[in-house]
Amino acid sequence: ETLARFGERAHTPLPPLRADQLEALASGAVVSLVHRRADGRFQVVGLGRAPASKEQVWLATQDPHLLPDGGEAVTLHAARHASTVYQRIDIPRPFSDRHWVIDVWDHLGLSEATGGAMWERPWQLRPGGIAEVRAQVAGGGLPGLTLEAVDAAVETPVQEGALSFLDLPDGGCLFGYAVTTDTGGGIPDRLVAAFLRAEMAGRVAEVVRDASAVVPGHYTAGHAALHGGGGAAIPRFD
Repeated sequence: ETLARFGERAHTPLPPLRADQLEALASGAVVSLVHRRADGRFQVVGLGRAPASKEQVWLATQDPHLLPDGGEAVTLHAARHASTVYQRIDIPRPFSDRHWVIDVWDHLGLSEATGGAMWERPWQLRPGGIAEVRAQVAGGGLPGLTLEAVDAAVETPVQEGALSFLDLPDGGCLFGYAVTTDTGGGIPDRLVAAFLRAEMAGRVAEVVRDASAVVPGHYTAGHAALHGGGGAAIPRFD
């Protein structure tokens, strides 16, 4: 029921689940799958049921101190509920690295429509984003990036998805992570989807664990206040 209600208003709906997948989620297992969209692209989805609140799960994904290592990310523009981010990942030879620029935002309309019970943070590719990055690097901006590194990477033609944080009746949270990408450069979509599915399961499990085990002891009175997917600041733990 939660997934169905989310799908009615979400920017990036999650695919329907089989009975065995729902049972696995209810038992606390992480479910990851590859869903073929109507346009033929592969959507990779990870789902986990956290005993923590959606606010704790949100913090496990948005607190800058808790972000995982791996890859490179540079925020180009930032506002309270939206940002533009350059991302780059290393890919083993003989393939070139991949990079992209995405616009990321909080779906405040979803929170308002659901009485704050559902939050979503979608992203989509920013047209012309790599050209913007190159211009900034050439002008001396974005320390740590060089024109050689930017020019050596391949821009992905598709990069979109969302994080979802859904209240459950027992006080827990259903956390969803969905991504659709096309790496370009001759790497088969099916191979990329299989790799992402394996990575997705681990990341979802990490978020679910950190929401209970790390966030309450980290997000305390000395921490700067962070805003949630509904627009308001999340209260800190005492």
